[in-house]
Amino acid sequence: MSKRMITLGKWENKPIEWIVLKEENNNALVISRLALFSMDCRNNGNTTMDWEYSVLREYLNGEFYNKAFSSTEKLKIVNAKLEDVNNAKDNVFLLSKQEAETLMTQDERKCGNGNCPGDCKTCYQHSNSYGTCCYLRTRRDNNYYYRIYIDGSITYAYNVRSIRPSVWIKEK
Repeated sequence: MSKRMITLGKWENKPIEWIVLKEENNNALVISRLALFSMDCRNNGNTTMDWEYSVLREYLNGEFYNKAFSSTEKLKIVNAKLEDVNNAKDNVFLLSKQEAETLMTQDERKCGNGNCPGDCKTCYQHSNSYGTCCYLRTRRDNNYYYRIYIDGSITYAYNVRSIRPSVWIKEK
């Protein structure tokens, strides 16, 4: 990994390491180095929803944000407008398909060692030992979301996947 890493926040009592993907105006767009948890981003199993109405979006900007970051750390997080989503300004989000393709190489998108035990919960819990597939916020169609596959390619899926959150961080 040739990109710079920073640490901010904690998840499950472990510091969260972030990969800096892009820097502009003293802010850095980052993605968690490892998948932090696994969750279905469909609303009650309904795949015909958009990111702006996603239960995962609600979770990331509510419970995750409040548990992962201290009040001081929250001051460093930029409430970002997501250009591809109507009326979305999020503190925490997933990368879009376009962001994942343009800001990361296929090798950089990999999480873990590329072995897949076939169980996403096992993957994210042991992402140093296994590969993991991670959701992106871009919907392919009414039944599928794009994801980063274990080999770093971008494919699509409809079921539970691991989550690698992203945030914009004020660096100065």
